[in-house]
Amino acid sequence: MNKLGVDTVCLSSTQDYESEVRQIFDSLYNTTAHDGIKLLYVTPEKLSKSGQVKNMIQRLNSRGLISRFVVDEAHCLR
Repeated sequence: MNKLGVDTVCLSSTQDYESEVRQIFDSLYNTTAHDGIKLLYVTPEKLSKSGQVKNMIQRLNSRGLISRFVVDEAHCLR
């Protein structure tokens, strides 16, 4: 997707917070309807265990910045 010009990132439990995750969260906090991250892939483990990820998704939704929410491997969520 990045090659097509769609700013895409991934959050997983294997990433280092200081070198990867912090930058992604900073970008998400600054995302607008017209620029910034357009596709965010979050592993089921990260979604179920990270309050920070849940809060970010709620914040993006409250700002009207989520147009689709797809869960793959939904059997992993409880």
